[in-house]
Amino acid sequence: EEGGENNVARTKRPPPPPIDMANLTKVPSHISQIVHVCAHHKKPRKLVTTLQKIRRDEEQERQQQQDEGKRRRQQGGLLIVFFKTIKVLKYMSKLLTTQEGMKLTELHSHMPQTQRESSLKDFRASKVITLLATDIAARGIHIANVRY
Repeated sequence: EEGGENNVARTKRPPPPPIDMANLTKVPSHISQIVHVCAHHKKPRKLVTTLQKIRRDEEQERQQQQDEGKRRRQQGGLLIVFFKTIKVLKYMSKLLTTQEGMKLTELHSHMPQTQRESSLKDFRASKVITLLATDIAARGIHIANVRY
């Protein structure tokens, strides 16, 4: 075939559908966002109290379901906290594990690939229900059943 490659290049394709930029910034209806505004130095404590409240509310919900005779979930929902930098993620990880006794896992670019895969595997399997991740490390991953 003479000029076969050129024929492919000249084949007209329909133009791609337009991208509705307004929809890219909309929050899906099943997601609720809460913004807490506070001074920079108060953010760690605010995060701790927010996570504690989430887990306390879950426990109350489980207790209510048990009182109503419904089958209850054995543990809390999967929760992801995103951080801008690894330094802040590491600081909060240490604070949450050592001072608050929370079991969690991390996901960031300074981790070896095998450790990242292990963290994601444990999180997906609900072995660990809290994931601290940098926004860069979390791009492109999909985890079903994340509640928070």
